[in-house]
Amino acid sequence: MTTAVIYLRVSTKDQASRGGSDEGFSIPAQRDACTRKAAALKAQVAEEFVDAGESAKSSDRQSLQAMLAYIKANPCTYVIVHKVDRLARNRADDVAITLAIQNSGARLVSVTENIDETPSGALLHGIMSSIAEFYSRNLAGEVIKGTQQKVLEGGTPALAPLGYLNVREVMAGREARTISIDHERAQHITWAFDAYASGNWSIPKLAAQLQTRGLTQRPTAKRAARPITVSSLHNILRNRYYIGIVTWRGIEYPGKHVPLTDTATFERAQEVLDSHRRSGERSYRRKHHLAGSLCCGRCGSKLIYAISTGKLGVHYPYWLCLGRHKAKNGCDLPYLAESNVESAVADLWHRQTLPTAALAVIRSGLQVDLTTHTSHAESERRRLTARVNAVKHERLKWAEMAMDDSVPRDIARDKQATLSKQLDQLEGHLAVFDQSAVDMNAAIVAATSLLSRCGAAYESAPGPTRRDYNQAWFERIAVDVDEFEVVQTEADATDFIEALRTSSADGNRAIERGEDDLELKMTSVVKGSNVTSLVGAEGFEPPTAGV
Repeated sequence: MTTAVIYLRVSTKDQASRGGSDEGFSIPAQRDACTRKAAALKAQVAEEFVDAGESAKSSDRQSLQAMLAYIKANPCTYVIVHKVDRLARNRADDVAITLAIQNSGARLVSVTENIDETPSGALLHGIMSSIAEFYSRNLAGEVIKGTQQKVLEGGTPALAPLGYLNVREVMAGREARTISIDHERAQHITWAFDAYASGNWSIPKLAAQLQTRGLTQRPTAKRAARPITVSSLHNILRNRYYIGIVTWRGIEYPGKHVPLTDTATFERAQEVLDSHRRSGERSYRRKHHLAGSLCCGRCGSKLIYAISTGKLGVHYPYWLCLGRHKAKNGCDLPYLAESNVESAVADLWHRQTLPTAALAVIRSGLQVDLTTHTSHAESERRRLTARVNAVKHERLKWAEMAMDDSVPRDIARDKQATLSKQLDQLEGHLAVFDQSAVDMNAAIVAATSLLSRCGAAYESAPGPTRRDYNQAWFERIAVDVDEFEVVQTEADATDFIEALRTSSADGNRAIERGEDDLELKMTSVVKGSNVTSLVGAEGFEPPTAGV
């Protein structure tokens, strides 16, 4: 019996689904032509192999390899293709595939080309194969050239990431492919950046919360919408496309699409990602805003936070001494309920006060300091704006040099990475200046008023702010229990707070004595955009600027 196998292929998924059908238009047309050719050869079609949306630049195609294995195990008379470029688009693969077909005992037949085993047929086969290779390489060059121009104009050369949509529009009679915001998903992406930049979320918990909020991947013809994975969320948080940057072949270009987050928020998210990576934080480790601030009042070891789960599923959070738990140093500090420790720390904050009479002096000093800082800040803002424009121009220049091949791409890529980092930092500093454009005098009054009620400020603050309060005010908080099992705390203040407290007390005594020559000074050290506020008074040498 004369038998044949048919091999069909289209290059793109779009061709495979064009017209809304499962196979598009090309594959049915190829099948019809190949079937008629088999009938003309009086051969029965034994099997059909289809690669839908597979490029011929590589021979590592599932259906092609399946066909070669089939004809090796089941000898047939013909292998029928519509054109030889359906099999391969480079000479090396064409030779290898043709030899595999010949070794199986079959003969390659092209519907549209007169190739056979005669010398002239082999010559035509070689010519057609070379033409297919030339077409493939030339097309790749044209695609690269067109894509280069597209990204230079701010276009997106690939599938838009989650939160955006690829849109086809007809403009002046021509089809234009643009990017628009996916309003169903964009709001969740913006929220994800804001939430993660706060430092209150791990990526697994953030992914779970996004699932609760309703964020899903875009559905396709063959795949339903599904929640984003942890790895996908990590890639989203690292993707600079969301701040308006298009990256192509390792080079960055300013995009025309609307950013879904601002540069300052994006950079804070990167800092959180980097800090988690450096510290080795994992989602399964318990987090608490007191972690790192508490130590054992008996042996000096750190206290660590844990949660025990009872038989009925009730969670019991507590603190334990690391020296007793891990070092086995003989410490007998009992396990402490988390709520009791938190209450003791809150009581500690209620005991943190500054003399009332000195608050006005501190406030006045800060306002004087603010006036000086505002002058420096405006000058610094103008300098930063000029530097941002210069870095943007330089980054675009390196992108153009990479396209012109006037410099190696790896050098341009590294240079752009350095410039992008500088640009992110500069734009982050500018964002800080913009945020500080509020009524700073009102902020100073509100902030200094908290010095007389530290306990209330601490108790009303969210967890991350409490952590910042503790780390700024205390070097360490020692925790112990008395004979009645009541949690007790003692704390050592930081050098900054000790200086503030001592200077305030001196100022208060001077005021009570009717002396006004002792001035409490708030000293600002302005270097670029880094401002460090230090407290100074007569007889007190402030720490080195920047410490």
